Amino acid sequence: MRYPTSLFIALVAGLALAANESAPTSAQLAVVDAHLKEIGVIGEIPSEYVKVKAVSKPGDGQIALAVLYTHERPNGSGNDYHRRLAVFLTVGSGLSAPIDIIAGGAARRSLTLREVTPDRVVLDAMNYAPQDAICCPSIPGVVTYRLSESALVEAGSPNKPLQRWGSR
Repeated sequence: MRYPTSLFIALVAGLALAANESAPTSAQLAVVDAHLKEIGVIGEIPSEYVKVKAVSKPGDGQIALAVLYTHERPNGSGNDYHRRLAVFLTVGSGLSAPIDIIAGGAARRSLTLREVTPDRVVLDAMNYAPQDAICCPSIPGVVTYRLSESALVEAGSPNKPLQRWGSR
């Protein structure tokens, strides 16, 4: 089933939450909706393509909201997509511009948003073995991104912040 962007995000946000998480507010969902529209994820979105989790009481400069979504290139064939992770930090009484990175996708790894805390995001991953078809990664794993100086750094990788959306 496909849902309009805003309705879909509200439905996904109502799923079971971890102890440090809360349901995203309508204002947070509006920020997510605006970001997705800005980068071209508009119209009807299948429910498996966007997951949203909010932190219950983030401090200033900490992760308030994490969004894992699928972004397919305009002329994509279904096997030309990225799984992007966008985090929004608390800034005063609002949210920062998103830190938006490519975290997975076709031929890289399949991801599911597991947990978000004020300083990290944990994703369940399925990685590709050499013999796996593009549809079917077979090696389970966990990927953790930590917040470092307003950037996301993948645990176990060199301490190099990952590129923000739109930066060069």
